[in-house]
Amino acid sequence: MVRLTTVCPDCEQFVNKKIQIDQNRQAIWVCPECGSVHMDDSWYKVVDEAGYKRVGLVKGMCGFYLFDTGIEVIGVITDGVDRWEEEFPDRTECLSWFVSFMEV
Repeated sequence: MVRLTTVCPDCEQFVNKKIQIDQNRQAIWVCPECGSVHMDDSWYKVVDEAGYKRVGLVKGMCGFYLFDTGIEVIGVITDGVDRWEEEFPDRTECLSWFVSFMEV
């Protein structure tokens, strides 16, 4: 499981954020302390073709990476050792895959 921690901008508490995809296909998280809903795209990185090819080659590089080819969206997850890659028809499906990976 990937844990994303932050300080809630509303209640200023240090919390773990659980990313969800809402009905408007936006990435959000709800503060477990105060209940405020926050839109958040900072937990993944959009990369160009050169960045896509480098993902996972740099030792210790971890995270969620999205590469939009113009035809499909490629999602890459790396934990610094392993690399997982999937192709999707759109960004929302890719983000949903990222979220499902966090829940494992």
